[in-house]
Amino acid sequence: MEQYFNKYRLEPQQGESPRTIEINHAEIVALNKAIMFLKFECTDPEAGLYAGSESLNSLLGKVLEVHPFRERQQDYLMKPNPRVAGTVMDQLERVDLQERTSSARRSPELNRHIVEARIYPYAYDEQLMQREWYEPLLPESSVKTGEQWIEQIAGIMYREPHAEQIRSSWDRLPLAVRNILLLIDYDTELHMNGLLTALDNLDARHQSQQLITALQDAGLGQEAGLIGELQQLRSLEEDKDAAGSLTEAFATKLHTAERILQLGEHSVLYDRMYEYADCVMQSWT
Repeated sequence: MEQYFNKYRLEPQQGESPRTIEINHAEIVALNKAIMFLKFECTDPEAGLYAGSESLNSLLGKVLEVHPFRERQQDYLMKPNPRVAGTVMDQLERVDLQERTSSARRSPELNRHIVEARIYPYAYDEQLMQREWYEPLLPESSVKTGEQWIEQIAGIMYREPHAEQIRSSWDRLPLAVRNILLLIDYDTELHMNGLLTALDNLDARHQSQQLITALQDAGLGQEAGLIGELQQLRSLEEDKDAAGSLTEAFATKLHTAERILQLGEHSVLYDRMYEYADCVMQSWT
């Protein structure tokens, strides 16, 4: 186990004197949680650029080595973790999109090195790191713009056998494809059934947080914030009273959100989606 903790340990550079600090158990646990949040929960692309760095992994290894619950962590650390693998692949796609590149432009050896560093301290598993490139959702040869790609996806996503394939392979689809599918579906629900029903359906599919992230990725931060506020009230069970009716606080927040969406960012949702799809296509080619 010590060898695994020392996998990324950095030795002092020439002329550099190691420094020692004293921290207690509570501080070790807090530092460990902060590093793990940065590596596996934070969706900010800037954080993603640092999450696999040798210096951060070196620090994490030292923290884990002296963690007060070190033995318990052996049950889930150093093993493949499907949820974490999906999170890491999403983070890497965001960074690649920001830098207008993709894993296809790197050698398999370099890709593995990057992923192993990002997923540490969990174990690397090749199968968990694979995406499902469902051909009908990828840009056809005649598609030259993000707008054309969005139209292609919108034209098939509700039809069989594509709808079933999307449902069955959802977690393995590339992040950009999932984002586009979510945004189209959200806009359709919003116009057909209203915001409350859209949120209910997202909750039923466990996709509420994914929608918030998709809105952020597409540059619709204000709308993502509104949905996040509503979802926070729902998670705290402050959206309905004992009789099952909407609480006054939630109904007011919902009405305000609907008015803002009518007058604000949502009117340019598809423009932002086209721009996002353009960037994705550029990074893939």
